[in-house]
Amino acid sequence: MKKLILLFGCLISLVISASAQYTHTFSDPVMDITSDVKSGTNAWKAMPGQCTLSTLSVGSDGLPWCVGTDQYVYSYAPSGWTKQTAMGTAVKSLAVQDGSSVYSLQSTTYCNGYPPNLGIFKWNGSSWVQPSSNSCLIQMSVGVDGFVAGVNSFNQLWYSTNGGSTWTSWSTGWRYVNMWVGGVGCAVNVGNNVYEVSSSNPAVSLGSPAAGLVGCASFPLDHGAVVTWNGAGAVYYNDDGAWHQVSGLVANKVAGSNKSSLYALNSSGYPYHLNFLAGALSELTSGIYTFQGMNPQVAQHTSTVHITFPHHVPGGGTVATERIPATGTMSNGSFDANPFCDPFIGIMSGDPECQSTTSVNEQCSEAGPIGQANQPARNISHARYRLSALANPWQESPKWDGSRWNIQVHIPVEFNCAFGNPTCIIEEVIIGSPRVMDLREMVSSANLPIAQGVANVLPSTGPWLFISAYIGTPPLCVKLSVVHDPVGGPCD
Repeated sequence: MKKLILLFGCLISLVISASAQYTHTFSDPVMDITSDVKSGTNAWKAMPGQCTLSTLSVGSDGLPWCVGTDQYVYSYAPSGWTKQTAMGTAVKSLAVQDGSSVYSLQSTTYCNGYPPNLGIFKWNGSSWVQPSSNSCLIQMSVGVDGFVAGVNSFNQLWYSTNGGSTWTSWSTGWRYVNMWVGGVGCAVNVGNNVYEVSSSNPAVSLGSPAAGLVGCASFPLDHGAVVTWNGAGAVYYNDDGAWHQVSGLVANKVAGSNKSSLYALNSSGYPYHLNFLAGALSELTSGIYTFQGMNPQVAQHTSTVHITFPHHVPGGGTVATERIPATGTMSNGSFDANPFCDPFIGIMSGDPECQSTTSVNEQCSEAGPIGQANQPARNISHARYRLSALANPWQESPKWDGSRWNIQVHIPVEFNCAFGNPTCIIEEVIIGSPRVMDLREMVSSANLPIAQGVANVLPSTGPWLFISAYIGTPPLCVKLSVVHDPVGGPCD
């Protein structure tokens, strides 16, 4: 399953009527905390397991792989790590496209003559095979479309479009490369700069946030986001033309196929997920409350709202209080979000970090308690869509925002199936019949030809899976992401 996530800013609220006339509105099952992460909030969610250093790879389905401390290969799913016993213990590093396309670097007699280079292998379902016995690399990456690239110890960058059988010299002067799609990715050169690279266009420098850069990862569908890290373990994130240090972890390696599937190993090999979409909750108490017999000249109404999680973002988890004349209009609310409540590596409702404490009540100075509310239930569900044959994809004109080119791509899709318990269907704007919807995705890049290249291949990567969170009863939903799912799944 191939996964490239694009965040949508949709929000819908669940309104609960109090016992009186004040209205309680709960919303925000998740909150985009990108700005908090860039400002220093620790959003690294610890995961189970331990990996051998520098072996982390993330497939296009957003799931991490690594070599365990027992030297066996492991793949991760929300249920935990799975030991790939058949893959043996010879793997030194991994490059994963998805569960059906896994590459590794291993020692070979030929490549041992050019240390520290290693031989290139691909898993055929039952054993490791060498697509090319005389090709050697020290680091490699595979894009979501199977485009493979790698760097050798001579700082030469090579690529292959046929699964590693033949290799083409790309450029020189590089120490690390990470591929995304269509021959587009990022790379770190020996001069300690990060670049957007393309097999068909000149590389574009994105600068350098620190000395000793080790590697990078790029996500054109997430506003052209790029991540890099250095030998001291500092991680940096750039989605606005500037580098921001990501606090909270001393990283040995970072990998990801999109912004929402960004993982890292710490200096001891323990895995973490960087959570940009924190579990959240907000409540607004509003309206006018009056009842017969109240003395409006004397009575005062006080609203108290307190939403809190075990951990908070800046400004969250505070008590909000408003006191007004009994005939006045109330507008009082509170919110909180927890960076360690992570909807992408577990079900929100099953993690103690996602359990909020809610206190919502109103008091009348003359009559005592006059209202309260409890938070609604929430969960995660999914709906899969596929490319429609009834309309053609199209693109808007490129726009420059001061740091990146942005191209909005319109892709007609149709509902395919849904799963999850219960199901919460998410739909885009209906543009035709029967129920053809307009899926809109923004491609961003510092280089216009690179952005255009990605935008051109984007419609061919469907079908798509919407991941949504909801509060209360579906279909009151908040859209989290769009997942590109060319392989398909249980509903296809």
